Amino acid sequence: MLNNLQNRPKTNQAWLVLGVFWVFLGLLSGCGFHLKGLNQVGTMSFQTVKLSAASGVRADLVNALTQQLKMSGVEVVDGLAQAELEIRLSPTQTQASRTSLTAQGDTASELIKLSQPFSAWQVADNTLVVEATASSFRDRRLDSAAALAANQELKSLQKQMVQEVALQMIDRISRASARANANAESKKVPATQ
Repeated sequence: MLNNLQNRPKTNQAWLVLGVFWVFLGLLSGCGFHLKGLNQVGTMSFQTVKLSAASGVRADLVNALTQQLKMSGVEVVDGLAQAELEIRLSPTQTQASRTSLTAQGDTASELIKLSQPFSAWQVADNTLVVEATASSFRDRRLDSAAALAANQELKSLQKQMVQEVALQMIDRISRASARANANAESKKVPATQ
């Protein structure tokens, strides 16, 4: 077979290699291999949730969390009596620290950190499901000559950070709630002898 390939003209070899490549690519794309993005959260182990936000929690973060919960099929209720789970949000923390300076000593870039402490409680027996802090970091350059553009960039970064923190919270709560439900189910199963 190798001798046959060596005796063929180079253009025929190129077409053969290209044909094998396309066949391989077709097989790979048809095998059901798909990448999942972060835009959609999987199914939750709870259907209703009550959000309790302390003063100092960013309103856009509460809105993003509410939107993400609804997109995942969870109903956000007003009363604790209708909820399976209560998510308690502590005040949002924002920090900015200088990462570089200009020759004049002004801040040239900064690292922004957005942190949201939260806890999730099962309403039925008031047990803690998870207590954690979701955080997001962004680094940005500061240009004093383009202050308006810098403000627009900051708003865009904050919006991204809020979405990321909301997704982190939902992911952690979902995994912890599934573990808590699995533990509760294993306790209900009688031991066989």
